[in-house]
Amino acid sequence: VAAREGVTAAVLEPLDRAAELAREGLGEARAVVGALRDLFGGGVAEIASLVERHPGAARLTTRGTSVPVDQAAGHAAYRAVQEALTNAARYAPGAEVTVTLDYTATTLVICVDDTGLPAGREPVASQGSGLGLAGMSERLAAVGGTVTAGPRPSGGWQVRVEVPT
Repeated sequence: VAAREGVTAAVLEPLDRAAELAREGLGEARAVVGALRDLFGGGVAEIASLVERHPGAARLTTRGTSVPVDQAAGHAAYRAVQEALTNAARYAPGAEVTVTLDYTATTLVICVDDTGLPAGREPVASQGSGLGLAGMSERLAAVGGTVTAGPRPSGGWQVRVEVPT
């Protein structure tokens, strides 16, 4: 309306910025509502389907005897694997990815390893929010778990998640 009325840029620019902030806020609110709806969506049993849906070469390995994992801890682990696979697809497209579930008597250790960005490939242009690892850490801490992430000595990247069983 302001543009049709021919108001000056001094009025239009703040209005445009306010509209942009409102759109961003609405998008963030939708994301939060979606996360709340998904509070206990996937668990450890659904990690296999995450690996199957990964857009590159990915495999799942299980060690030890599967033991029950609390629903909240299982969901935190699922979301961590989901984020780690998303990061591998974004920053190392074409890399081989291995997800290992290692059950002990008291802990489920999950490692998501990628082989690194293959020669001649480029990371996906879009950048993430930078909050993925922080979000993983907060979610896992809330259920008594931990996450560590960093480069592997042999190349590539590893995300290591531990949750109590």
